[in-house]
Amino acid sequence: MRHKKIIALVFMTAIFMTACVESKESATRPEDLWRKNPVDVVSSYVEHLGDKKRLEYVYSDIDLEASKDLTKVNFIDTEEDGKSNELEKIYKNSIESSELISVRPDKNQENNENPIEIKNKNGKTVKLYDPITLEVSFKTNYKENAERALPYEKDYPNERIFMLAKDSNGDYKIISIYNL
Repeated sequence: MRHKKIIALVFMTAIFMTACVESKESATRPEDLWRKNPVDVVSSYVEHLGDKKRLEYVYSDIDLEASKDLTKVNFIDTEEDGKSNELEKIYKNSIESSELISVRPDKNQENNENPIEIKNKNGKTVKLYDPITLEVSFKTNYKENAERALPYEKDYPNERIFMLAKDSNGDYKIISIYNL
C-alpha cells in the first residue's frame, strides 16, 4: 500500500513538473515584464533617445505606404535607408542623455481605433490591439558641441503624445509620436 502511494506521488510530481516546463515557454520572464507596461516602454525609449537601442521599443514591421489606407495613425518611420542612417548619426553625435519627466493618459484615449489594422512588410494585414496614447514630458541634454538642432528642446521639457499598441506577443510597442 505504501509503495502505491509513493508511486502515485512520483507520478503526480512528474505530471506537475512537465506542466510547469510546458507553461514556462509561454510565461513572461521577470526581466521582460517592463514590455507589458506602456509607461516602462516609453521610459526606455526616452532613456535611449541618443542611441539605436531606442528602435527596440518601436513597432517596426509596418509597410507605411500600404497602411495609410487602413488607418489614420501617423506611424514612426523606422525604415533602414540613407535618411534614417543620417538621422541616426545626428542623434548619436548630438544627444548626451534624455530623461523622463512625466507620463499621463491622453485625454483623447477614447478616440483610438481598436484594433488598428496595418499591413506588415510581407503584405499581410495585422491587427494591433489595445492602443494607448500617453502625454509624455521629457528633457533632452545635448553634447557640448552638438552637430545641429534636433526637434527636441534643449533647456525645456519636450511634450509629445506617444501611441503604443500590443504586438503579437502582447508587448507594447510605440507606433506613433506626435506633438502635443
